[in-house]
Parts: sequence; structure tokens; C-alpha cells
Amino acid sequence: MHETSVSLERGYPVPFPGTNLYALSSHDPFGPANPTFTDVTLSVADFLGSSSHIFSTPANDLSLLQPVDWLAAGATTIGQFASGNSNGEFRLTSIEVVAVSPVPEPVPLALLAGGIGLVGWTARRRRR
Repeated sequence: MHETSVSLERGYPVPFPGTNLYALSSHDPFGPANPTFTDVTLSVADFLGSSSHIFSTPANDLSLLQPVDWLAAGATTIGQFASGNSNGEFRLTSIEVVAVSPVPEPVPLALLAGGIGLVGWTARRRRR
């Protein structure tokens, strides 16, 4: 069993008023490193209140579908993990978006080549 949750909050009252928070959490009670559990959380937060740069929509219009700027000015991005008796923290310092060109899957490509070959073979046979 694997559970994933998303937390999206603006004007977070506890423990710091004016906090804006976006967090992704994943919990696996039967994690690979330890059969007890594995947790991973990645969150970005700032203390800018309604002038936050991590959310692009107004405070009362939060949506999980809106863009989130993980490296916004004034924001702190922190990751935490725990697995069994081990835990730690990491910080996200950069994000790179890379364009990926689509690669055709081998099975449809082989079927296309086989079909073209069959058409050619049939045309050649009919000429005789």
C-alpha cells in the first residue's frame, strides 16, 4: 500500500501566521529500505502572506491545478525523508526543465516496417 497526499495552504495559522505552504508527501508502510515504513516530503513555504510568489492565484482561490514556483523569491524549499530508523533533510536548490523528443516505440515501428514490406512484396508479385 502506498499513500500520497498534497497540502496546499495560504495564510497558514500555525505555527507562523502569514505562511504560504505547498507540500507533497508520500508514505509507504512497506518501504524498500525497511519493511516498517518510508516517508518522503517535499515542501516550499514563504512568510510573505498575500504577496507570496509561490502561488499564482489569489488567497481565496487556491487550486491544486495552479502552477507552483518551487524556487520563488523569499521561498524555502525543503525535503525530508524517513525510512525505518533513518531520517534526513535535503534542500532543492535548482530545477532544470529539459525538452524531450518523442521516441517511437519499437513494436509499432516494427509493424509499420512489416506492413510496408508486405505491400512491396505483394506489388512485386503482382507484376510477374
